[in-house]
Amino acid sequence: MKPMFVVSRAVLCGLVLAACATDAPAPATDDQNVGVDKDAAYEVVHVPPELTLAPGEAVINGNEATVNACHVKLLFCADPRTRPPFDPPLPSYCSNGCTASQAFSAAQSLCRSICGNIDCSVLANFGGC
Repeated sequence: MKPMFVVSRAVLCGLVLAACATDAPAPATDDQNVGVDKDAAYEVVHVPPELTLAPGEAVINGNEATVNACHVKLLFCADPRTRPPFDPPLPSYCSNGCTASQAFSAAQSLCRSICGNIDCSVLANFGGC
């Protein structure tokens, strides 16, 4: 009788926990951004190797880089807004006060330093930050 009571108690506890479950979205992870605009437009940028910054050219602080007056922010290592058509999703960035080549090379340097062993030669540019 006692084992039956323990089993029924476990089943009741499971039902209570299941009833308390919500449909709330999971909390954001390091690779997600809260409030991402799924319809935001982006430009796919192919970064040639010759545009890569030399080590020490950019000041990198977290997911942001500064080169003179140029400021670049790495948004995602795998931006969900670029999927489809890209699988896996592309790394993405935004920039302010940069020439195109400065922004591309700083974003590529950030991608390589933060995102690990992924292809950082194709990036999604979301314009100004």
